[in-house]
Amino acid sequence: MSRGSIKKDELDRLFHFRDNINPEELPLYPVYDPDYDGEEYRDWGDESDWYIWAVQDDELTRLRGWPSENIYFGTEATSWRDVHSKFFEFYIQCAMFRDTSTLVNMLLSDLRHLSSSMAQIGLFDYLIQEGNSNSTHFIKTEIEYILTTCRSMYETLQKVIRNTWDRVELQDGGGTNTLSKKFSSMALHGDDPVEVDQLTEDYGIPEEFAEYYVDAAEPFAKIRDARDSIVHHGKTVGPIFRSSSGLGVSTDDPVLHYFENEWDSEHISENKVAPLWPVLAYIIRESIRAMNKFVDSITDLVKFPEQMAPEHIVFIRGESIEYLANLNYLMETDPWGVYLREDARQLYIDDERQLVDQSPV
Repeated sequence: MSRGSIKKDELDRLFHFRDNINPEELPLYPVYDPDYDGEEYRDWGDESDWYIWAVQDDELTRLRGWPSENIYFGTEATSWRDVHSKFFEFYIQCAMFRDTSTLVNMLLSDLRHLSSSMAQIGLFDYLIQEGNSNSTHFIKTEIEYILTTCRSMYETLQKVIRNTWDRVELQDGGGTNTLSKKFSSMALHGDDPVEVDQLTEDYGIPEEFAEYYVDAAEPFAKIRDARDSIVHHGKTVGPIFRSSSGLGVSTDDPVLHYFENEWDSEHISENKVAPLWPVLAYIIRESIRAMNKFVDSITDLVKFPEQMAPEHIVFIRGESIEYLANLNYLMETDPWGVYLREDARQLYIDDERQLVDQSPV
């Protein structure tokens, strides 16, 4: 929604935005602010702390309710399950350009799907442990989905980076050159990580920004090669092994062997079976890290607008989204995914061991 579609005398109701906001894409995301004392509706109960707006007949209307799945501006998180992302904070607060907003939303959708895949694997792990399922084909399908999604996220991210770079002005007053459309072309020279000097020479970018691509090259290449083995070479994830500890895979797996360095040797059995979760957590973590590290690499180099809502933080809420905040935990502390398996059970299985309907009422 553009700012122009809201009447000028109603803009003050959007209390979380800065006063000198420029005519730019205005995100009407919900706001959670329990300390704000404007437009009190105490008969709304806890919903009175939510400010949800819609434009109806060119008038700004506040709606009663709370978002079950959305991005929101908040003075604090409403739940420990809500997550914060440096990448989405930056783009929603400072860089909501028309040619990046759709791409940013695509990345958000990808993250939701990845967290749902994690939940589904955790749920199937529980069912297998309880003897209610013997099929691991569903798990293999989710693994391959995670790989293909994470690979595509890098290319969507590169489109965001390219469109952003075309718009910005460097702090030192220098100009910017158009970047490649492909992440692979920026991060790799053939199959090898690109050199900083090559990027600065080819694209005229600062060394700090070039180092971003150099650092991202190794995990990107692993994800690319694993995905290509499925899509272009007809390979598939090998057997999923079931044990009392959790789900395991062979360290020689046709697809997952690219990530062999992510297993701790003490978790690998004599027959080369290792826990599944360290590899999956690494794949997802590195894809998210590429987004956040890009923001880190340019915030001191580039002039951007002030934050739209300077006293509020951007949070993401939704079913299973919190699993994205526990990727390091799965890699370092809980490689068999005991936490995730138990949490999925509590969310999706009732006392009679029936699936719980999680859809909003």
